[in-house]
Amino acid sequence: MLTLFPWNLTVNDINANTVRSVNDWMVLARSVMGETGNAADVAEAKGLRIRDVFPYDYRDDDFIPTEGFPNHLETRTEIIADRVVCDRLQAKTGTSIARMRVRNLLAGPASVWLGERLHVSTDSSRALMLYRKENIPAYLTGLGVVEADVLAIPSTLATLSLQEVEDLSVANAGSDDLSVCQRSKRF
Repeated sequence: MLTLFPWNLTVNDINANTVRSVNDWMVLARSVMGETGNAADVAEAKGLRIRDVFPYDYRDDDFIPTEGFPNHLETRTEIIADRVVCDRLQAKTGTSIARMRVRNLLAGPASVWLGERLHVSTDSSRALMLYRKENIPAYLTGLGVVEADVLAIPSTLATLSLQEVEDLSVANAGSDDLSVCQRSKRF
């Protein structure tokens, strides 16, 4: 991209053998754009963004895919890593991740949700399977949440998802921890 207007850089202008980071390329691009000293050019140089210097269409020319970094494949991005450390996985499109295959799933110390309604927990050395009722959880009621708040999402008591329960809790100065929002032994 930097070989095109307005930069027009060639190997004669820069040392092509110098290893540069993305930041180094951005500094170079901004300095070339603003070197006239013209106020408009300087302002445009300050507004230059990574996407301007490294457009998506040139990704194969600009970057070499490596393990552990995103590989752009047709219409998806694939990340290959030994370990992912994060607070939350979220679907890129839609409301849920289509499929996830695991050998062992270690959930919370005594609790797991299967779908939006079924809660499996261990309490007092017993396994409990409880089905969440179609009502506002007691915790949310204590925060002042009423059915009108649910309808405003928009949702209904019958379709209220766990994410919506969490969102309603946070919106009413409550916890973002589902185990707190749904702490009753009987839903």
